[in-house]
Amino acid sequence: MNRYVIACELYRAKRASALADAIRKMSDKWEHPLAGLWIVETMLSARDIRSALLAHLDFQDRIYISEARGDTAEFNTLPASGGKVTQIGEARTKSRMLDGIFSRDGKRSRHLTAATSKSLKSA
Repeated sequence: MNRYVIACELYRAKRASALADAIRKMSDKWEHPLAGLWIVETMLSARDIRSALLAHLDFQDRIYISEARGDTAEFNTLPASGGKVTQIGEARTKSRMLDGIFSRDGKRSRHLTAATSKSLKSA
C-alpha cells in the first residue's frame, strides 16, 4: 500500500466536488486536512492517480501527486478522513480546539453555549 499527497489548485471551484468524489473513490483510507490537499493510501501509482483525476481537471487546473513517507508535522489542522468519528471523546483527545469546545462530563460547555447563542453574555 502506498501513501500519496495530492495537492490541487483548481481554476474554477465548481470542479472541486467532482474531484473530491473521485479521490474518495480511490480508497477507504484518505484524509483531507487542508483545502486543496489530500492524503490517500492506495495500491495505485502516482501516474494512475493522475490519470484517474484528469477527467475532472481543466487545462488551467494544477495538480501535484507525490508519495508520502511516515514523518509528518502539522499545525492547526482539523482533517476530514474516510473514517467516521463515533465518539467525540476520541476526536477531543486529538484536538485542543475540540477539547475546549466540548465539556468532559457530557454537558454543553460555556464555549459551545456562547457560540450557539445570540448573545455572548449567555455564557
